[in-house]
Amino acid sequence: MTSSLSIWRSNMQLLNKICIL
Repeated sequence: MTSSLSIWRSNMQLLNKICIL
């Protein structure tokens, strides 16, 4: 479960970076 949450958080951060760009 923790790994899944970690991946989800990573995806969110990636999306945020793309949005900023």
